[in-house]
Amino acid sequence: DHFDIERSADGRVFNKIGRVAGNGTTSIPQDYRFTDAAPLTGNNYYRLAQVDIDGHIEYSQIRLLAFNAVAGKMILSPNPVKSILNIRLPLAASGQDLLELYNLSGRKVLVQSVPAGVLQVDVDISSLAPGVYVGQYGKTSMKLVKE
Repeated sequence: DHFDIERSADGRVFNKIGRVAGNGTTSIPQDYRFTDAAPLTGNNYYRLAQVDIDGHIEYSQIRLLAFNAVAGKMILSPNPVKSILNIRLPLAASGQDLLELYNLSGRKVLVQSVPAGVLQVDVDISSLAPGVYVGQYGKTSMKLVKE
């Protein structure tokens, strides 16, 4: 029926941070995607809870990912990018922060508000023309190549 995404700071006590709908019962491998918009600084333990339509729950293996924020640095990936750009912010958003993209002529081509507490944002830039852009968040900026 669906997958619950759970995260833990210690690998023992997990909290649900998201849900992804399942694609039903199929023998064909399925791909799913979920981005933790506010990962913890340091170790993040993740697991999936596969919830069947009858309520039966089966847990995945626990996976450890370390998120070490670099003070003052914004990270854009992948770079170059074709459609979905993942942006790791240098500081958690206050709720009034804006992420902006500029073309090389200095024209603002994208503005996106960033929700409070968020350290990571996915941005769909598939509508932008291929070229070089500058991403800006507060006083931090970085070059981006759109394929």
